[in-house]
Amino acid sequence: MSYDLIDDEENRLFDSAPICNFPNLKKHLTEMGIQIGKAGAWHSVGTVDVLPEDIGERILFEDGGIFYIDDEGIKRRGFMYKAAFYFKYQGRENRPKFHVCKCTAIENFGREAYRFANAEPIKVYSRNAHKEVEVEGMELCGYCKRLLMDEEAIRVNDSTDFVEILKEAGDVEEPTEYDVDIFGYVKNWEEISLNYRAKRNFTCERCGTHVEDFDRYFMQTHHKNGIKTDNRESNLECLCIKCHSEVNDTHIHNFSSAAQRIVIDEYMRKYHGKESFRFMKAERNLQEHFIKNDDNDLPF
Repeated sequence: MSYDLIDDEENRLFDSAPICNFPNLKKHLTEMGIQIGKAGAWHSVGTVDVLPEDIGERILFEDGGIFYIDDEGIKRRGFMYKAAFYFKYQGRENRPKFHVCKCTAIENFGREAYRFANAEPIKVYSRNAHKEVEVEGMELCGYCKRLLMDEEAIRVNDSTDFVEILKEAGDVEEPTEYDVDIFGYVKNWEEISLNYRAKRNFTCERCGTHVEDFDRYFMQTHHKNGIKTDNRESNLECLCIKCHSEVNDTHIHNFSSAAQRIVIDEYMRKYHGKESFRFMKAERNLQEHFIKNDDNDLPF
């Protein structure tokens, strides 16, 4: 059987229309001010040579990954890799790595030519053979591995696994304009978040902790793919502030402020009977201060 026929059959399978469509619901959500993207089937974009002027226009680096905007305005998630590579260098066999986030390596874009793809096999110019070669099963960049969402980080062993995730998720045709706040959330995100958390009974979907009504602020709504305007229920997750702060390195950094740590400490003491190392150290230092100063007139 011809491999071309197999590829054509695969494209027909993933290019098929969504099974269900709810135009009235989408219209109602739009009237409520809830901006939603139109989920579509995955489609290969082929091999795209990325130019410096494409960054921010056709190639977008977002919390949810690297995206390519095709000629139809469809936002397609994918990966980047070096366009040219030494497969053999100083007697050692090498294989290119692929990138799914704006990691340290990608931040040096411009020193090396890169390509974008969302399917395999990919085409790489071999500096040894002086010709284009096809490659599959590339290793994920170590920097990207640490930035990848937990669920995906577990599943992704190589680029073949990542392509399967892309096919399952599909692509998103986003509205041309968003009414968003300064943080990138749609204007009634608080309403969307509250409704979703209520549907999950204010229970963390990872650790299973349930909070009382007056402690709702301990439960937050997380965007699985990192895209704040993608408010499809399948992309939302109800997480306690502790689990939310540990989703990946980006979230660990975002929750590292003193104010955030105070809230996390309060949650841990109240619902898990634990105190963070930072809190216990601060309390111990305070006690040592009073002992050192021999203050016998403390009001407690």
